Amino acid sequence: MDNEQYIIRLGKCTGLVFYASYRYYEKEGTYEELQREYKKVQKHNKIFGWWFGLSPFVNYRYIKENKKSISELRELRRQQGLPI
Repeated sequence: MDNEQYIIRLGKCTGLVFYASYRYYEKEGTYEELQREYKKVQKHNKIFGWWFGLSPFVNYRYIKENKKSISELRELRRQQGLPI
């Protein structure tokens, strides 16, 4: 079992009719834990990130940056010769 710890930075966007919340946070965990967190945040962004004025534009940026973070983690694992 792979217990190596990694850290990734994720962005979460919640748009409500009269309010929007945007935040970045760092998550530490194993590769599997970070994969689950990434999927959870991306799902949240895709469902709740579109409901306020400029939120669609900001949310799109968060989704792209999250994809970049997980891609960098996957590339690091490839370089280490570990499964993805």
